[in-house]
Amino acid sequence: MKKIFAFIGSPLKEHSNTYTLTKMMTDSIIERDRNINCEILTAGHININYCK
Repeated sequence: MKKIFAFIGSPLKEHSNTYTLTKMMTDSIIERDRNINCEILTAGHININYCK
């Protein structure tokens, strides 16, 4: 199985324009090949701490 991983640097999660465009692109790819797994992660989904 092929995998697509997309990381978006916006903290707006699913409300950013970049997320919307990325989702449209990956959905189009998956329609052509159902054996592809896709994961989209944004900076808003992870906890980034300051350096110590």
